[in-house]
Amino acid sequence: MSDILLGAIIGAGAVLAANLLQFLASWRTSKKADANWRRDQRRDAYADLIQAADDYRKAAHDLYVTPVLFGDLINRAPQAPGTAQMTTVRYTVPSYSDRLITFEDRSHLLDRAASRVNLLGSREVQGHVNALALHALRTMSNAAQADPKVSEEVWGATTDRFFGLYDAFLNAARKDLGFDALPPTAQLGGPTASLQGP
Repeated sequence: MSDILLGAIIGAGAVLAANLLQFLASWRTSKKADANWRRDQRRDAYADLIQAADDYRKAAHDLYVTPVLFGDLINRAPQAPGTAQMTTVRYTVPSYSDRLITFEDRSHLLDRAASRVNLLGSREVQGHVNALALHALRTMSNAAQADPKVSEEVWGATTDRFFGLYDAFLNAARKDLGFDALPPTAQLGGPTASLQGP
């Protein structure tokens, strides 16, 4: 009888050990899937912030730049000897109020994207996104809407600071996602130097 009892204990122990190993394997798989899901959420939030920051910078630039209205007259070849035909060409330039509405929309999108990164982003990214959003939504916004307009030197310094903060956020996000940081470029302005034109 003791052999039967010993066999039952060994069998139950083997079943218990197998179940425990299966539980641990599924727990590890679940934890890995959870970590992958969180990383994907952070990646999407970072990508949304990058897009919102790019759109915001463009809208701020458009608001800062004084529009040039065109009413060009183009000389056409005369239709008959001694007569000239003039044609007026009109270009549509968005009004200041249209550009202001676009700028405000982009401001809201940037603020929302920064809030999403604050919710989902890693601790290492938080300081960078807060600095970028604060500079954009306060300093750059004030400079873009100033009346009279700020000087080109002040505007240039404001956008240079924006790009510096943007680059710092971009590198922190890349590190958080497991990528290497972008190497600094030979030009002033970091990884986004090629994008810094109007």
